[in-house]
Amino acid sequence: MLFRSVSQSRYSMGNANALDSGSYWCVISDQCGEIKSDTMKVRLIPVSVEDEGSITGAITFGVQQIMPNPANDLVNARIMSVMPGEAMIEIHSILGATMIPAFKISLDKGYTDIPINIEHLAPGTYLCTMNMNGKVSTHTFTIVR
Repeated sequence: MLFRSVSQSRYSMGNANALDSGSYWCVISDQCGEIKSDTMKVRLIPVSVEDEGSITGAITFGVQQIMPNPANDLVNARIMSVMPGEAMIEIHSILGATMIPAFKISLDKGYTDIPINIEHLAPGTYLCTMNMNGKVSTHTFTIVR
């Protein structure tokens, strides 16, 4: 097991390759204790980079944007699908607790905006996760009141 200690709020890994695919989780600790997130599977897909830094071969899929962000009582999740089908959407707290259980949506190819009522959620940071055919996409959003 490889352990990386990070002190900033965002972590990224450069020069990643397919061998870095696998299970990842986050452990947050301070003087009050420790919290471990759910384990998530990460699969890296190789792409090629051409002139001007444009990326080709990358699949644009999943939760592209949460609007508005920060939000108050309602958000729209902008979803990009490369094919029509059904997907599951759920909302989790930043600590991994399920706040809105998974619900089914139908998608056409292209962009679809999905309204999500969040008026019962407390202010904070949340994760909107979409699962379609075993592929998972997540986007964060913040609620302020």
